[in-house]
Amino acid sequence: MVGGVIPPQDFDALYEADAAARGLAGALRLLQAPDAAWTPPVLTCSGRDGAGLDVLWERLQQHRKVLDATGALAAKRREQQVEWTWTMVHDQLYARLHEHPDVRRLAPELERQVREGSLPAGLAAQQILDGFFGDS
Repeated sequence: MVGGVIPPQDFDALYEADAAARGLAGALRLLQAPDAAWTPPVLTCSGRDGAGLDVLWERLQQHRKVLDATGALAAKRREQQVEWTWTMVHDQLYARLHEHPDVRRLAPELERQVREGSLPAGLAAQQILDGFFGDS
């Protein structure tokens, strides 16, 4: 915007942004849980000229206050800690599985057979696990 005048190309972008925001707001209303502590606003803003960024920042701060006040943020952080725990367990098991000598020996041939369609994935997985656990 220059001197309060909106160039035609910017007007088209504003119109499209507003239309998209209205559509998204309608979809969010359908998905919103009736007992939700926060109704997410649909806002439009421009990083190019800064329009609407002050409102966006204000809403982000409001959202944080609601999450803090309801305990939702702390609960989310606790759940993330549980998820991270299991992610670390998964990653370690996966790494050990791939490093296991019997698995390293079996895997290339089993993968080839699965790619060719001569061995079902479930049987290949079982053979890999048997090699890992020493059941082969």
